[in-house]
Amino acid sequence: MRLKGHVYRVNALFDQVEAHYREALELARDTASIAAEGIALADLVQTLAWCQPAEARRIGERALEINDSLRNQVEIVKIRAATAVALANLGDPECLLAGRHGRRSHARLFAAPSGNMLLNANSTARTVGGASRILQSVPTSVTLAISHDGQTLYACASNGPTVTLAAYSTATGAQIRVLHQWPGQELNCQISLDPTGRFLLAAVAPNVRQAWTLIGVDLRTSAPVTIPVRAALPYLGTQLAW
Repeated sequence: MRLKGHVYRVNALFDQVEAHYREALELARDTASIAAEGIALADLVQTLAWCQPAEARRIGERALEINDSLRNQVEIVKIRAATAVALANLGDPECLLAGRHGRRSHARLFAAPSGNMLLNANSTARTVGGASRILQSVPTSVTLAISHDGQTLYACASNGPTVTLAAYSTATGAQIRVLHQWPGQELNCQISLDPTGRFLLAAVAPNVRQAWTLIGVDLRTSAPVTIPVRAALPYLGTQLAW
C-alpha cells in the first residue's frame, strides 16, 4: 500500500496517494503497530502538505508525538519539513521557523544525482538552495546517517569489488575514515545511528530477498561487532533503525 502511494505521490496524484496511505494507517492501527502508524502518518503529512495543508498540520502533531517517542529521527525531520511546506501553503509567515521546534538540531539528508545534498533544517534561508550544500565527493548511499553535532556524515556504498562504510566531513565532503568493508559487488547496505550517537548499525545483503547481516560499529574506537541476528528486511525501502 505504501509503495503504491509512493508511486502516486511522485506523480502528484494526491487523491490516490491519500487513499493508499490512509489504508496503510488503518492497517497499522488494526494491528496495533505503533511504528507503522507513525510512518503512515508521516507519509500523510508529506502528501497533504501540498493539497490540504490545514489537515497536514492537524495530523502532523500526532505523527511527531509517535515518532518522537520511538526516536525515529528520519521520520521526524520528514514531518518537520512537510510542516514547513504546509505552513507556507497556508501563508503563515512563521513557516521558516518550522524546523526549530526540536529539542536539538537535526539535518535532513537528500540523495541527489550529483551527490548528497545536506539540508540544514534550522536554517533561516528562504529557499532549499540557500539552506543546503551538495557534497559531491560523498558516494551516493541508499541510506545516510549524520552525527548529532552535525560534523560527520556516514555513508555505505559500493566502490568496485567492495562495499565500504565510511565517515565523511559535512564541511568538505572529504573521507575521514573507513569503518568497515565487505567483499562483493552490488551489495545492498543500510545504516542507522543509535540515539546516543556512539554506535552505528549497518546491514548488508546480496539482495533484498536474503537475510541481512548486521554489524555494529563503536564510533569512539572504530571497532566493529557482528550482531548475532539475521534480519529480514522485506524490501529495500525499509529504514533500518535502532
